[in-house]
Amino acid sequence: MIRAAPQGKGLPATQSRSLPSPAGLYQAAGTAPAGHIPPTPDAWYAVHRSVAEAQIHRDTHIGAEHLALAFSAMDTGLVPLILSALGTSAPKLRAAILRHYQQAS
Repeated sequence: MIRAAPQGKGLPATQSRSLPSPAGLYQAAGTAPAGHIPPTPDAWYAVHRSVAEAQIHRDTHIGAEHLALAFSAMDTGLVPLILSALGTSAPKLRAAILRHYQQAS
């Protein structure tokens, strides 16, 4: 499980980029480890947005609800097409998730 850092407790962006990589993962600077599949920009967006959603709701974990909220914020890629095929929209999905989330709290 990915845990969200408490507000104000995360590393500044400049520090997180300068952290050394774990030993043995990379063969040379700039090359990915064997078998590494890089995420797409949409995948990175979904991960980062799910962290933001967890922080907005003051949660200390990232759950399926945060990923679903992140997906509902996407306006490119497959998500809008899938929602359209299901006869719904991102705002309707988001509202339903938030209703369920509030009832569970």
